[in-house]
Amino acid sequence: MKMDFTPLIVSVLLAVVSSIVISYWQSWTKFPLINVKKGEWSWSAARKRFMTNAAELLHEGLKQTNNGPFCIITDRKLMTYLPPHYAELIKNDRRFSFTEYAHRDMMGYLPGFDPFGSLLKSALAIDVVQKRISPNLDRFSDMISSTTATALAENWGDSPDFHQLHLQMTILAMVSRVTARVFVGEELSSNPDWLRLNVTYTVDAFMGAKELGRYPWGVRHVMQWFNPRATRVRQSMREAYKILVPILEKRPASQPGPDDAIEWNRQLAGSRKYDEVVAQVGLALAAIHTTGDLLFKSLSKIAEHWDDIITPLREEIISAVSTHGLNKTGVYHMQLLDSILKETQRLDGVALTIMNRYVIEDATLPNGVTIPKGSQCSVITEMMRSEETYAEAKRWDPYRFYNLRRAGQEQKAQLVSATAEHIAFGLGKHACPGRFFAAHELKIMLAHILLKYDVGFVDGDKSGVRVVGTDVFADNTPRVQVRRRKEEIKL
Repeated sequence: MKMDFTPLIVSVLLAVVSSIVISYWQSWTKFPLINVKKGEWSWSAARKRFMTNAAELLHEGLKQTNNGPFCIITDRKLMTYLPPHYAELIKNDRRFSFTEYAHRDMMGYLPGFDPFGSLLKSALAIDVVQKRISPNLDRFSDMISSTTATALAENWGDSPDFHQLHLQMTILAMVSRVTARVFVGEELSSNPDWLRLNVTYTVDAFMGAKELGRYPWGVRHVMQWFNPRATRVRQSMREAYKILVPILEKRPASQPGPDDAIEWNRQLAGSRKYDEVVAQVGLALAAIHTTGDLLFKSLSKIAEHWDDIITPLREEIISAVSTHGLNKTGVYHMQLLDSILKETQRLDGVALTIMNRYVIEDATLPNGVTIPKGSQCSVITEMMRSEETYAEAKRWDPYRFYNLRRAGQEQKAQLVSATAEHIAFGLGKHACPGRFFAAHELKIMLAHILLKYDVGFVDGDKSGVRVVGTDVFADNTPRVQVRRRKEEIKL
């Protein structure tokens, strides 16, 4: 009987190649490689350790290096992890490029992933946020409020009896609708196909990029055609063109249009060439992903601690709106709500690391450490959950930042404050430019939710998160129930 040795030969070759690559990485990085054990010929075991025990690996890396840089093989690549104090060293360093990192990490060079490609590199979206959205928050208050009211009624209903719902999906639907109202106007914000597309594209793009990232660089161009999420991403972009192009054709660039992101892009583009459909999908993607995540996690925490926190929360919202209105000033005075959002973000942000960067040239830092060109790096957020930074750091304390503001730390304790102690929004000139709009939108949405509904978990279920690698996902398995109540004041 003839033996087929092909599988054995392929396995041996892969093991040899893996061993050579690991050896190369270890010599190239100059930093300790934490999750590869002596004698391992492939990175499969290292990847598994990362996916299941990333928090422990990060802690071990800091311990082994005495708070210095180190490397970990993730599920997709070699990452250089920087200790928390490096955030100050790299925050404004042009050699550490966020756009180049996002372009590579999020497959911006593949069809369908265009919002992470040329659009991101042009910085047009950032200009729109900084010059048209953040300075004009009050102009959007009424439309955020009215759209939230409509979205809540449609997604949560008016029943005075408790009824279960899928909290995460209804929140994503509401965030999609509210942001669409601001970005693309009333017509598209009422289009169910556009709203569905925004949510599904966001989920498929992030997850599809992760799946494709597990393949070598060149192989991704082939595997994209066989990956279901990448296929759906391309389908979503085709659908986006079908929906948006007829609307764009009615708005000639030579004439002023409605006051929305389509017009803002045209005003600010200058000589930059861009795709108008890609620009709108990109804005929606940026708004929905992190805003929806923080809203879901924060509301879950409030529901878990409902009896302790709902009365002071409602009293604060009623006082703020009655005195100032549901506008920028009124939202500013919702300081307990602001504290809850920031505290939830501190404990359960989107990831265990932040400030992802690609090093475009050898970078010697002020402390003498050189990060090699080509490194992909990220800053560990451990100080946000450390007793050295916050008392009882592992406990969710809704009043933590509320009390800090009253202790003279007003500028550091606001949700939008990006500081060395709390880097959930990044730090320096590359801190999230959309955080001001996100905070404004989140508090208006929560004001509606908390005054109009009672929210609770079913039969002892409670909020939680799932840590996969360095990603921190909200646990959507606990059952949630809501019921309509009569709000004390009209919003």
